[in-house]
Amino acid sequence: MPDKLDDLKVPIDANTVSRTKSADFHSVYVNNANFAVSFFDIRFMFGHLVMDPGEPPRIEDKVAISMSLEHAKALHMALDRVLSNYERDHGPIREKSD
Repeated sequence: MPDKLDDLKVPIDANTVSRTKSADFHSVYVNNANFAVSFFDIRFMFGHLVMDPGEPPRIEDKVAISMSLEHAKALHMALDRVLSNYERDHGPIREKSD
């Protein structure tokens, strides 16, 4: 048995790993996100803003995704890289004004 956690790491090149869709895979559109953080992980709640005529706006939750804080940080770095590249190629993404 390895004596250090680092000895368990196996280098993986994400560009060479094949992807497949599970039988229960589905794709959803969301335009609202909320999150909660615990000592061990983060939980993202993704939903869709629904504005029916004559009714107050509401958020319809679609999916919750939980992950480790380490994974969330890696996701943050990947999103930052993707969005920076997009803005470099296409110009600034507009931000919501308050």
